[in-house]
Amino acid sequence: MLAGPGSVVRYDLGNCGQGPRTPCQPIELDRVTLTPDQSSIVAVAAAPHSAYLAVGGGGEVVLLGDVDGHLSVVSSQFVLGTVKAMKVVGDHLAVLVESGGSASLQLLSLSDGSLTLTGQYGQLPLPATSMAADGRSVAVASSDGVR
Repeated sequence: MLAGPGSVVRYDLGNCGQGPRTPCQPIELDRVTLTPDQSSIVAVAAAPHSAYLAVGGGGEVVLLGDVDGHLSVVSSQFVLGTVKAMKVVGDHLAVLVESGGSASLQLLSLSDGSLTLTGQYGQLPLPATSMAADGRSVAVASSDGVR
């Protein structure tokens, strides 16, 4: 998947990456055009059959998934603050959010597409700059180091 201004495109990479200097012609499978208030994409996290986007200034998380074989907007959830980064971690979406004078790591459930908040680790100092995930572990970078 590739996200750009106002849209997300899913490609079939075919033989891409099979070897050095191998010809590569990605084939467009789906294109989702976002509404004008969702057109600014702040962060992206992808799973095999879905994508999660922080859009519209970073306060809305949109779920794109397969509907009748086509990539479509399935649901959305608003968060209090501005999304700085997102990663899929097991059956959760880890979302790094800045709000007020601190940042937090929020865990949204991916079990049913509703993106329900199931956990939160808060009071991280600003700025919260990025995060990484490995398996079920998450590391967050903020002004005082990595947690």
